[in-house]
Amino acid sequence: EFRRVLFRSIGSRRIVIRAGRLWMDGLIPLEPAADGKFFLRDEPDSPEWVSFREAADGKSVAMMLSGLYLTRV
Repeated sequence: EFRRVLFRSIGSRRIVIRAGRLWMDGLIPLEPAADGKFFLRDEPDSPEWVSFREAADGKSVAMMLSGLYLTRV
């Protein structure tokens, strides 16, 4: 299973589903947290996070990346 979704603001980020896990840009694993956020695990203790917002037709149309708002392209 492999799907890509592109989110854009200043720059862009791709969220990839690979083997049942979310990855940012296909390289950084995202680890789910209890509060609905996903932590970037390119470094074990990274404070960076992602959350998905505003669903339409069952798909997220926006993403927060450590406070930066990105919209789906």
